[in-house]
Amino acid sequence: MLKNHLVADFTLDPNRVKDKKCMEISLSTTYNNVRSNFYKEFLKFSKEEVRANVPPDLTQDKWDALCDLYETPTWKKKSDKNKDNRGKSNTGHTYGSKSFIAYCEEKKQGGKEIGKVDFYKMTRTKKDGSFVTTTSEENYNLMREKVADEENQSTEEEIFTEVLGTRRGFVRGIGKFVIPTPTPSSHLRYESSLNMELETCKQDLSNTMLKLSDAEQKQGESDQKLAETQNQVAQLQSQVEEQRQQLAVLMARFGS
Repeated sequence: MLKNHLVADFTLDPNRVKDKKCMEISLSTTYNNVRSNFYKEFLKFSKEEVRANVPPDLTQDKWDALCDLYETPTWKKKSDKNKDNRGKSNTGHTYGSKSFIAYCEEKKQGGKEIGKVDFYKMTRTKKDGSFVTTTSEENYNLMREKVADEENQSTEEEIFTEVLGTRRGFVRGIGKFVIPTPTPSSHLRYESSLNMELETCKQDLSNTMLKLSDAEQKQGESDQKLAETQNQVAQLQSQVEEQRQQLAVLMARFGS
């Protein structure tokens, strides 16, 4: 249902790989952010107090369900791991939670076009022009070298992706909502996955049709048996009635 709202409100094609991934990431990110925000509320109170302090947007039942989730070892382990990973980040940035797309749109409105490499530098440097980390500076210098190399036929976007790499379907350094152009191999894998899913659906449909046919056949056999039984009952009733009539005749004769 949420996907239908996205398709209705935005220019999206749910059958296009990039659009489909963008919708999935958007819904997943929103869902995770909501749970994360409520987790911050959860941490404000002691174990004895937390369930009595229901956030304004939740009912008691839903808050209790979230509290049950937050108290599980699995959630605590995941939360600790994410916190540890954030502490290990060696690139950093200076543009807060603003997305690459929003950042570029601001620059466009200011009359400036910004490429990914320039974006990387602008969002990884401090006010004095120094990079936030040495890793960020090394990444930027490597990208500039590759862009300046006349023998390198790669586009700026390809160089950006090559240097920073990808993770879970998105390019590092520019956020989750910029989906990399699928490579031929990844497109083939995706197409193969769709074909396998299609074949599975076809097989499931075939099995369902067989079960339906078998059920209809059994129903037909049951209807036939029922008709035969009803016919036998009718014959027996006729025989009983005939015997009653014969008995009545005999009794009348003996009585006279």
